[in-house]
Amino acid sequence: MSKHLGVYGYYQIKNTNNQYAIFHISNFTEPITKWWNYIDSDSFFKGKSPYYIATNKDGNQAIFHIDNPEQPVSQWWKEIYPHGLVHGRSEYYMVRNNQGLEAIFHVSNPNQPVSRWWKSIFSYGLVSGYSEYYRVTDKDGYEAIFHISNPEQPISQWWKWIEEKGLIEGDSDYYIAGFRNHQNDPWRHAIFHKDNPDEPVSQWWSGIYHSGLIYNESEYYVVRDSHRQHAIFHKDHPHEPITQWWNDIEMAGFIKGESQYYLAQNQDEKWAIFHIDNPYEPLTNWHGYIYPFGIVNNTSECYVVIEKGSSTIKIYHHSDIFKPIYEISKINTSLLLYVNEQFAFYLTKKYLMMYDGVNMQRNVLGKLPKHLQLYEYRIKERITSQLIANYMDYGFIPIVFCDMSNNMCHLFTKNGDFIDSFKSVKDAIQYMQQEIIKNNNLSNEIFRLY
Repeated sequence: MSKHLGVYGYYQIKNTNNQYAIFHISNFTEPITKWWNYIDSDSFFKGKSPYYIATNKDGNQAIFHIDNPEQPVSQWWKEIYPHGLVHGRSEYYMVRNNQGLEAIFHVSNPNQPVSRWWKSIFSYGLVSGYSEYYRVTDKDGYEAIFHISNPEQPISQWWKWIEEKGLIEGDSDYYIAGFRNHQNDPWRHAIFHKDNPDEPVSQWWSGIYHSGLIYNESEYYVVRDSHRQHAIFHKDHPHEPITQWWNDIEMAGFIKGESQYYLAQNQDEKWAIFHIDNPYEPLTNWHGYIYPFGIVNNTSECYVVIEKGSSTIKIYHHSDIFKPIYEISKINTSLLLYVNEQFAFYLTKKYLMMYDGVNMQRNVLGKLPKHLQLYEYRIKERITSQLIANYMDYGFIPIVFCDMSNNMCHLFTKNGDFIDSFKSVKDAIQYMQQEIIKNNNLSNEIFRLY
């Protein structure tokens, strides 16, 4: 039984003894690897890496380079994690030994780990090339952060819990640590800077959200107190919030550095938009739900409202908060992508649509290819609205969706014609910019990503 996986003419074949080997299309009789009980070669077949993981008859694993099927580049281990070297992301890889302990290795030295052996290690940021830090868990269940240059001394204190978002995954220089004194006690969390492990930059709270400071989107962060109320703080002023305390705060707009506006929910579970300079008087009326784009993420001067039990989606301009400028029927409207004063782009189950708010009519722009009709629930609305705002005047409608851990992009013309699917938002942006420059004799300097 064979399976054609490769983008460069390679096959992985399973023989009658349930063993695997890799062949090249030019020679079906001689494998370019040895026969193994299993071969993890997905990244190799996708052209991302020359490495693969082989599993022997004893169930142990080693990493091989495709040019040397006889000698592994690693020792044999109970388990080798493919993130990093095998996925083509860095020269590091992580293993687990027969005692169930984990360590990080560099490809240049398979005999000496660059870390100590720990109960567990979270090293995704390091092995993926995003950061130089990793988090370990000791035998007592406590966690600390280490820098790759020093496996003996952590750069943090030992905590009961440390969030991987932020420093460990390469998002910012900040991380969230947490503790509780007893099993039934509530958790307490605080933000730390990598250069000062002894004094947090925030107070201790029941919860702290990743958006904002932790993701390097702004100098602000949202906390949750013991009464489950939420407020926004600045990193330099940890004792006084810049907002009122609310039932909830949407992680969009101001907190992400997109605009001067944020969405807050009151005790009646109604939402309103606030300007950061006026925490006491909302810009809008209170509504059942307000979409986190338009004026909130600086893609237009409008905002979108949906009320419980309403059959329409209402689009308001901030200059008149009592009367919508137009409405869209909720029937067959699967997902709203972008709005401004004149029109809205949205999806039905099968079509890309545009609603003309001036003439009060909806238009079918194009039918979605069948393979795109399954992605509705994974579409990233905030990034999509930003890209549409930037590129619709040049004739493009990008739609971003999440495939596994990657943001991919479907690209349409403004007339609804499907152009292509791109493996990343960056690839789609590069294509659009090249087309715009070619057609308009412009410079790359006019563009921004989102």
